[in-house]
Amino acid sequence: MTLYEIATVVIAVIALIISVISLVTSMKNSSAMIELTINERITNTKEKVGDVSNIMTPFLAKQEPTAEEKRIIDLYTKQFDLAIENNLNAYEEACAKYLDKKVDKKRFKKIYKTEKCVCDPIPKNLGQIFISVGFTLFMFMILPTSGTPCSIVTGIIAFFSAILFLAIGFLTMNAWYNNNKLTCPLIICDLWCAISGILNIRSATSIALIAIPTVWGLIFLQSGGLTNYAAGAALAVLIVTTFAGIIWYFGPLSNPPCMHTQTCK
Repeated sequence: MTLYEIATVVIAVIALIISVISLVTSMKNSSAMIELTINERITNTKEKVGDVSNIMTPFLAKQEPTAEEKRIIDLYTKQFDLAIENNLNAYEEACAKYLDKKVDKKRFKKIYKTEKCVCDPIPKNLGQIFISVGFTLFMFMILPTSGTPCSIVTGIIAFFSAILFLAIGFLTMNAWYNNNKLTCPLIICDLWCAISGILNIRSATSIALIAIPTVWGLIFLQSGGLTNYAAGAALAVLIVTTFAGIIWYFGPLSNPPCMHTQTCK
């Protein structure tokens, strides 16, 4: 091979390396631009939610709004729903870009896990567990219809234990909401949806409705059918469904900005 041919091969190899480097750099720059666009859209839609919330608050705080104020509330409620929808769409698009491998996955996870996209699930789940245990304890207020009580937590002790667990649960959920309402973002509807959303199968009341018959069944089976807390279980289910119904039909989830929302973070 002549010196000229060697030089030609070397130049071709260098050109190939430069082309690969340029391609990789271009892909990284493209990924960075997509990430920047994602971040800007999420930030803008999140700020819009906060802006509309701040505007609505004075009107919602009034006990007896006038007809004009009700019209304004209705208008801002629609804007609020649209802002929430746009914010959720921004996150969905971000997830789509992640799944399509159009962004750097490690950097994406670092940014949005820091932002707590999952809305800090540990305190939320703990709060829901405390609330569901509190509702379940109501079943021990009534002595079993047959057999002997299987727990020292009966009667008035069961009642106060239930109230204690419910109080701890509500305080934990409230702390979860206040600590994450700006970063996720969360709205008051998400708090009550997580506590007693009828359409949310993972709400605290839904968990309680599963736990109560489960506990009753386990006690009944372990005692060989001798200990039956059927009356207590029925009372606990009645308390849970009544509470959930009040929150859904007359409480926070029935009023603006919630209006029986089916969404829950």
